[in-house]
Amino acid sequence: MGFRMAAKLRLGLLAVGVLSLPAMAAEDGGWRLALGASYRCFDDVEFHNFAFRNYGNTDPARGPLGVQGYTNASFSGPDPVVFNADHIRYTGTSADLDDTADAMAPVLGIEKALWVRDALTLSVASNLQYYQLDGGGADSESFSAGWYQHTWLPGGAGIIPTPVSGPFTELSSGTSASVRNDMELDLFVLDLGVKAAFAVCRWFGGYGAFGPSLNFSDLETSQRESAQWNKVGAPGTDSYTLKHTDDDQSLTVGGYAAFGLQFAVTDRIGIAAEYRYDIATDDVSTSQASVDLDGSSAQVKLTVKF
Repeated sequence: MGFRMAAKLRLGLLAVGVLSLPAMAAEDGGWRLALGASYRCFDDVEFHNFAFRNYGNTDPARGPLGVQGYTNASFSGPDPVVFNADHIRYTGTSADLDDTADAMAPVLGIEKALWVRDALTLSVASNLQYYQLDGGGADSESFSAGWYQHTWLPGGAGIIPTPVSGPFTELSSGTSASVRNDMELDLFVLDLGVKAAFAVCRWFGGYGAFGPSLNFSDLETSQRESAQWNKVGAPGTDSYTLKHTDDDQSLTVGGYAAFGLQFAVTDRIGIAAEYRYDIATDDVSTSQASVDLDGSSAQVKLTVKF
């Protein structure tokens, strides 16, 4: 994916930040740099429903029949052939995103103190996070299906216009179906907020922050449908597989609220532990799947005043 190149960028940003820490610690101009990591709990990705290729209806002039794709050319011989045509619809499913290590993200933050009064400090703060998420899997259960029984008549009559019987629920004997869902999401989160910090003592304090955010996302999805059935009048099976893909890039407005604790290691270097909750005004989606960007995260940061 295009955004995957940002993995190299984020490493470069972190390297520059780490190399600059000694120089930054030499002075205090009301600025604070934060470098750390975030673990974010995303919601499930929802994969949408769709119809299998489901050729035809009851009129052979309009095309082949069922997922099998039966046509007049499928049969031969002097005797009529009774066959079953299955029609399948995938009903959709969800896949968990919280079990992947890609829910970890680097965090780069900077803030500037605007007002200080005794133990209270008000600052403007900005943070940048980058997530790479993968989800999906095989599904052989989330289907609605029905089948019809037809008769092929020799002598040029072809498939009769209407089924002999049906519809019957589920899949006909010997027919099976499966879907493979996959998604990849690259997500940048950039925020600009207000932070209020209070000192309990010289080496310990707490803070709260909130503000708007921008979510830059690149989502790629795929759904692969497969079906298999027994051959008519011959041993063995037939099958087919089709893969559909889609992608979307979007910019979504959101917001966040956070609170945390900060500990001073020296006069300028500290450690912060934070809980944060993000919301977005809309899901990230393609025609095949949707991802809810709302979620909570835990962050640990190394901070340096300069």
